[in-house]
Amino acid sequence: MASRTSLEIDCLSAADQLSHFHQVGRPGRWGLDCLELAAHVRADGAIEDGAVALVFIERSCGSSIAGIPLNDNVVISLPPGSEIRASMRAGTIYRGIVVPVTDWLDIQHQTVGFVTSDTPKPSMFSLNGNQGSALIKETSLLGDRLEAALIPDTSDAAAQQRLPLPISDCLAHLADIQAHTESRYEAVNKSVDARLRQALRAKDFILAHLTEDLSVDRLCGAVGVSRRQLEYAFRTTFDCSPYDFIQSVRLNEIRRQLQRADGRTVTQIALDNGVQHLGRFSAAYRNLFGELPKETARQNLTALARHYKAGYRKG
Repeated sequence: MASRTSLEIDCLSAADQLSHFHQVGRPGRWGLDCLELAAHVRADGAIEDGAVALVFIERSCGSSIAGIPLNDNVVISLPPGSEIRASMRAGTIYRGIVVPVTDWLDIQHQTVGFVTSDTPKPSMFSLNGNQGSALIKETSLLGDRLEAALIPDTSDAAAQQRLPLPISDCLAHLADIQAHTESRYEAVNKSVDARLRQALRAKDFILAHLTEDLSVDRLCGAVGVSRRQLEYAFRTTFDCSPYDFIQSVRLNEIRRQLQRADGRTVTQIALDNGVQHLGRFSAAYRNLFGELPKETARQNLTALARHYKAGYRKG
């Protein structure tokens, strides 16, 4: 399995085809495994103390983990020190995320207002059809999104310690699903003063940290509210989600800078404003403004050229 676990694997059957395995992570910090298995294998190992594993089972094929028989569309939680003892059969598809348990507990609290899973033993909860479909879509893209979001080794220790945004968002999604499954949620504070104060404080934080990797969970921590409370504050104040607000503020600032033509390239301006994935940035920019970033920059250069040409003629 991923970083912060150790496994000894034995193959118990021949495979008719190759298994597909995708692993990405930061050693000693977090990790992701995506596996489509083509053979029957047995795995023995344990989750490292201080870490937790959350494993989404898309297809189970009669497999088991930690003595728990698996079904399709379930999430199994393996707390620190858990023995894995897995019997995984051909055809099994799963994605496993391993993170520090403190980060998982923080994300739960920020998302739903309380900790939903504090059991010291492995546990499992089932997803309905819509939840399973949404999680399949999100986790199938997670490996590629993480590789695009990986921060190179730098002297910025704080940046190295933060979970990547795709991991944080996926874990927040899991915490939200689990809270719905257990019919538990912290009540939302619907006070007009409270939600306005929360939304404006979050807005100020966004503007002050726009050049950084901003996640909704980080925003929740800065404001001191749950993800659900912040969603309510933004929906009722700005008529959009916190994520959409961050994106629109960032895109509008990039547009203003592109229109100034200060000599930087489109890529430089995007990276200077906290963009992590240039392809998704261009698509989002076009959706909002009806043109690509390079078209905005080109139009501004054309306008400047006309201005200087007109000035030269007058001179």
